[in-house]
Order: sequence, then structure tokens, then C-alpha cells
Amino acid sequence: MSSRIAARYGKSLLQFAHEKSATEDVCGDMKTLLETSQTSKEFNNLLKSPIVATAEKQGVMNKLFGSFNEASSSFIALVLEKKREGYLVDIARQFVELYNEEKGIAQASVLSAIPLSDTVMDQLRGYLSSVLQIDNVELENVIDTSVIGGMVVRYKDRLLDMSVSRELKEMRNQLIYN
Repeated sequence: MSSRIAARYGKSLLQFAHEKSATEDVCGDMKTLLETSQTSKEFNNLLKSPIVATAEKQGVMNKLFGSFNEASSSFIALVLEKKREGYLVDIARQFVELYNEEKGIAQASVLSAIPLSDTVMDQLRGYLSSVLQIDNVELENVIDTSVIGGMVVRYKDRLLDMSVSRELKEMRNQLIYN
């Protein structure tokens, strides 16, 4: 149910942004909202809290995101008015996905035990670009020490696991079952 709501609202926001000729600005705003949600547990709790009044939530949103484009601000106000604030992060994520799809941008992440150099990131972008046949690949480096070494590349539902931890698991399974 929540994914249907997010998809519907995300699509509506994209159409609204097109009408207001503010697609780029709204995309930047939604990315900022997503970053805030990833870094602030309090923000997520506020959105999901049934105790906090809508007016108070709107006040907090205005303080946090006062620099947002008018289209973004009015859309967020609408979502709050409709009592759908619990879906706001999913709506923003859906909007960014639709925007990227429309612009031919592939968004992928690479998990590694240590930060990857710019050279390695550029090589990965080139490799993914050729494999996915998409010119513009946005790649995010996520640090995860459980990878031990190597890397795990994720794009939508695709996974390329070149990690040491996967190889160790495979060796363990071979030793146990052989």
C-alpha cells in the first residue's frame, strides 16, 4: 500500500514540477529531504508521530526546508494537509527515481570497506555505463566494514558482489558440504 501511495504522489510531484518549470530545483530539494532523513532520526520520528500536530510539523518543515523551491514547499504542505507525512521520504525517493529515469540517469551504490579513490570510482562508472548502456551513472560510495575487502555494487535489483566476505562464505560452504 505504501509503495502505491509513494508512487502516486511521486508521479504527481514530477508533473507538478514540470508545470512549474522547476524540475531541477524540486529534484535538489527532494535529495536534500532524503539526506535529512538518512542523517536525522528525530526528523523521521517527527514524520511518523501521530502525537505531533500537523501545524507543528509544518512549522518544523518550514524551518528545516525554508530555502526550498515554492513548488516543493507547497507540495510538502499538501502532503502534510492530507496526513500523508509518514510517506514523505518514500515520495521523495520515488520522485528522484522517476526524475532519474526521465533524464536517463542510473543511480547505483558501491559498498566497500574503505573509501574508494576517484580513479576507481571513475572506472566503476565507466564499467557500469557500458554494462547498463546508460551514459550518465551516479555512483555513491557507502562504507561497510563487513565487506572486509573488495566491493559490492548495487543498481536497482541487480547486485555485483566482488567482496572478500562473499568469497569466504563460499569457501566455508564448500568445506562444509564437500
